[in-house]
Amino acid sequence: MTNKLTHTLAGSILYVSLVVFSCCSVFGQNAAPSMRFALPERTRLLQGQLVDLVVEIRNASAISGFKVTLGGADITAGFGFPQPAPLDCGGGSHLVVRANLQSIDSPGSVVLQAEATAGGARISDSRTIEVRPFNIGARRNVILFIGDAMGTAYRDAARLVAKATVDSSGKNSFREGFFDELLEMDKMPVSGHVMTYGSDSVIPDSANTGTAWASGNKSYLNAVNSFADGTDCQWRFNGAANATTLPYILAIHVSRIFGNT
Repeated sequence: MTNKLTHTLAGSILYVSLVVFSCCSVFGQNAAPSMRFALPERTRLLQGQLVDLVVEIRNASAISGFKVTLGGADITAGFGFPQPAPLDCGGGSHLVVRANLQSIDSPGSVVLQAEATAGGARISDSRTIEVRPFNIGARRNVILFIGDAMGTAYRDAARLVAKATVDSSGKNSFREGFFDELLEMDKMPVSGHVMTYGSDSVIPDSANTGTAWASGNKSYLNAVNSFADGTDCQWRFNGAANATTLPYILAIHVSRIFGNT
């Protein structure tokens, strides 16, 4: 009786699993159209900072009634025509619509909204972008030197090694918790700190840490001034650079963020 009940339950579970898998497969093949901005949930820009606005439309080969507004103002004219794009590496028909080198001139929180009709359904997406005031008067160029992996712990270690070691004259510049002389970088009139976690990793690399410094936004591992998009699956998980993956590594479809210097 127990064995029969066990087999019955096992068969039922297997049957339910097959039904669920079958349903999911059907749904996956006939997924409804959807839309998203290739922008992070928290997008922060400086006043006048340049960014590529990219709208991804999944599971659609054509759209109509495409419209994009920024703070209520219609900016659709700045976007090009929908282009086919191999999003998510799963086959199917997908589109990308983009407007390169866009900027927002007024500080504050502004809502970016896109909508269209695809497959008889109305689809939409939105982002709230935080725009920080930025006005330095006369234009100037800024050269930013970044010491790779130069977190505060490394600076502490460098300071201790450089200044707390007895030199040839017998002098120790670190006594009773004070330094007679600091590192040259400690003497700079202004210091800044930024959290450089990547959008997809706690331990980032120099590409997305440099992006955090230069643009004020998070990027993903190995990406310089680029937000993640639906074509990343072409290369991100194997890191291979070849004729097939190179166009995606060079971020043809990706939304780019530019530093304001």
